[in-house]
Amino acid sequence: MISVLKAPPKVTIHLVRHNKHKEIFPQLFSVNSVQVDIRLKLFGEEHISTAVSYHTFVDTQHALGDFSLALQSKQRAFDIRPKLFRDEHSSTADS
Repeated sequence: MISVLKAPPKVTIHLVRHNKHKEIFPQLFSVNSVQVDIRLKLFGEEHISTAVSYHTFVDTQHALGDFSLALQSKQRAFDIRPKLFRDEHSSTADS
């Protein structure tokens, strides 16, 4: 079994996006949830690291079929970025 805690974030995102190793999705959900909580405590709601965590969480939530929660996370990431960057900034467009 793959350890989510040892895999780099881009690897875990790739696994989720390509629907590989579905057995790790629940573990990945827990890791992503903790990651969001930690970044909220460290940086607050209006920080780019928090927005990135929400954005990363979307893929896992979507892969698990929790589309409502994925939409909420996507909206949170989207709401944070314009507060930090101009509307024309590429980071705002990414969200």
